[in-house]
Amino acid sequence: MDVILGHEGIQALKMYFDNQLATLDKLVKDLELALAEKGLELLESNAPTFDIDGNIAGHAYTEATKSGYRVVYSGEDVAYIEFGTGIMGESNPYPDANALVEANWQYDVNGHGINGWFYKSKRDGSLKHSRGMRPEKPVYDSYKQLEMVAKDIIKGVLNDFFA
Repeated sequence: MDVILGHEGIQALKMYFDNQLATLDKLVKDLELALAEKGLELLESNAPTFDIDGNIAGHAYTEATKSGYRVVYSGEDVAYIEFGTGIMGESNPYPDANALVEANWQYDVNGHGINGWFYKSKRDGSLKHSRGMRPEKPVYDSYKQLEMVAKDIIKGVLNDFFA
């Protein structure tokens, strides 16, 4: 890069830095997308594909946001699947106590205890019995697995970017 004094030189320098910023913006977007795609892959492999104790499995997808991407696990019963319910959930609590507080999650809120409760199946209307369920924690497990591979993903994106 040549350095030119005066107005012309300042404009050239500004253009150079604008190009560098655009390059860095693309790199950040590539990194975010690669991490989101891996997060989605992990969540899809960890999330149940079948009903659990009457709770209907959700579905996972990525979503672009103003600040990047996020991986979403969505569905009517995904909170029950993630955190667990009843005396079974209370006996095998979710590993992240802060997340339980943040979600205002409580086990066995109706005090059924070991006796459990009966509910009508959402699928076929039949009467079922439950004492709750242990947390399946597909989101938590996917997050922990992503933490373990994030450095390799970042290294791969950087190698591709600067190749």
